[in-house]
Amino acid sequence: MAELIPEGTYRAKVVFYGMRTTQAGKLEPAIVFNATDNDGRIHRVFWRSSLNEGTARTNTIKSLFACGYPPDKISKIASFADGPDSGLLDMKQDVEVVIIHEADKENPSKIYPRVQWVNDLKALKFQNAIDKQETMRLLQGMNLEADMMKFVKDNGVKRDDSRSKDSVFDRVPQVSEADIPF
Repeated sequence: MAELIPEGTYRAKVVFYGMRTTQAGKLEPAIVFNATDNDGRIHRVFWRSSLNEGTARTNTIKSLFACGYPPDKISKIASFADGPDSGLLDMKQDVEVVIIHEADKENPSKIYPRVQWVNDLKALKFQNAIDKQETMRLLQGMNLEADMMKFVKDNGVKRDDSRSKDSVFDRVPQVSEADIPF
């Protein structure tokens, strides 16, 4: 069994999705993600959500759109059951997932990670954020570029191209169905 990813917030990509039913027979979308920890290790984690009316459904919809669900394909939601063959989620898009640990209902000694929240990285914004034009206006007269160039020269800073050559998403671990608790 793979090492348990610590609780926290991680960058992730969709690797599988579909519809399933709960023990009570209610419909729920489910997504499997590859989440990358701070050491570059990839952990397979799952998310399931409710389609019950109210806040639960709103949060589910928000999560689906965060994963790239196309707004012009709303009428195709039943095709979500076809999983990746449906093309309804963007499996190359990064999202932010919040991981918690949960005990198995039938075997409480078995703990597994679960995605509690899925967040759209494009929606992240700083408080008081400004655009490029305003940034350029405020940078005038600062001489920041010269200070940065001097820092590079004085400290021997060089570009590290190795990061772009070996994406952590290219190093996907082998995972069996036993690693996914549904």
